Amino acid sequence: MREPHVAFAASPPAPDGRSPVAPLESAPLQPQTSPTSAVGSPRGPLSTRPRRPRPGLGRRLAALLFVLLAAAGAVTLSATPIVQERVASFVWYMADQTPPQVVITAPAVPVRGVITASIAVQDEGPAVLESVLVDGKPVTPTAQVVIDTSALPDGEHLLWVEARDLSRQRNAARARAIILSDNTPPSITVTLDPPVVPQGQTLVVRVTLGKPASMSMTYDGKTMLMVPVSDTLGWGILGIGADAKLVSHTLGFSATDRLGNSAQVTTTFVVTATPFIVEDINLPPDRAGLTNSPEETSKLNAAFSVLSPLPLWHGLFWVPAQGDITAPFGEARSYNGGPVASWHGGVDLAAIPGTPVAAAADGRVVLAEKLTVQGNTVVLDHGMGLTSAYYHMDALRVKPGELVKQGQVVGLVGNTGLSTGAHLHWELRVLGVPVDPWQWTKRAVP
Repeated sequence: MREPHVAFAASPPAPDGRSPVAPLESAPLQPQTSPTSAVGSPRGPLSTRPRRPRPGLGRRLAALLFVLLAAAGAVTLSATPIVQERVASFVWYMADQTPPQVVITAPAVPVRGVITASIAVQDEGPAVLESVLVDGKPVTPTAQVVIDTSALPDGEHLLWVEARDLSRQRNAARARAIILSDNTPPSITVTLDPPVVPQGQTLVVRVTLGKPASMSMTYDGKTMLMVPVSDTLGWGILGIGADAKLVSHTLGFSATDRLGNSAQVTTTFVVTATPFIVEDINLPPDRAGLTNSPEETSKLNAAFSVLSPLPLWHGLFWVPAQGDITAPFGEARSYNGGPVASWHGGVDLAAIPGTPVAAAADGRVVLAEKLTVQGNTVVLDHGMGLTSAYYHMDALRVKPGELVKQGQVVGLVGNTGLSTGAHLHWELRVLGVPVDPWQWTKRAVP
């Protein structure tokens, strides 16, 4: 039992100067006891202060992770490498939030046929390819994805990849690549001019492709020269000899694009007869036995075999000399009453000796010398296997290798070689085949 509490009040000072103390009315004091709450708590009645919330799951996990990391650090300082590795793997599994890296290596240019795309997944811990799609369709998720583009339509195709790591978070990464396929061969359209070819004429062939590609042409199985005008247009020329067979002839065409897609087509044309005349020529005794030596024949054949890839001429050819036609192209010839021995491979123009002979078109001199049968001869290369020849001249005015312009004088009319009078023999050949030069003065090629 506590002693009763006594209170004192102030009184006037006592005579001796001390402050008097007088007792106040006393009251019995109630003993003080500790209050109790409604549930018997020593804290008394229900408190009005807010309670502190309990830590959430995330915070508790973070705290646990902190403890684990501290423990791992402590263990790492003294553990073996194997233990350290296992601890590091466990920490990565619990804490990693970084997705893996996915790298796709696929062709960046158009492709055809079967291709392979490589997929690499990189991460600090283990990770797996979860799905691979091509145009939305699943394929086996492997590091090397084989795609047969020939089974797909031409155009763009989407390669889509998803990978995940094997941490507790299962972090995911995605990547994509565009593959452009082209498995369609080029289309080939052929135009023949003229569609039906008389003997001794030149056939012009024009080719149009449906897409950029290289092209080639064969005539009766032999490869012919084609000139590309663009990556989809080209043309070539064929010489149809005066003695060409009156049958259907086959032209073959092939086109291959840069991916290797190729197409082949064939077409035919018919050769019709040309009514050539037959002439018997009487040669004087001193010239009847003239013939070229093997060396001269070889030189002449080499000049007619020159094959420059591009045309040097432009537009119509000019008639090289002023004179009358004394022997047309294709004339069948016999000599001194004998059987037909040859076809006239050019046009003979009778002219006054010394008349200038001009280049029929731009070209390059490939032969300029005197031959036994042809006399003083000049052969010009006009490109694409087209050559022109000038025979029996009195004098030469050009040298081999010289570039000449249309109308430039190459020699003078004469009567040299196997000739019966002053004239110019003018000849045109396409890939070695003599053709009527008059056609080239009336129609521009191509």
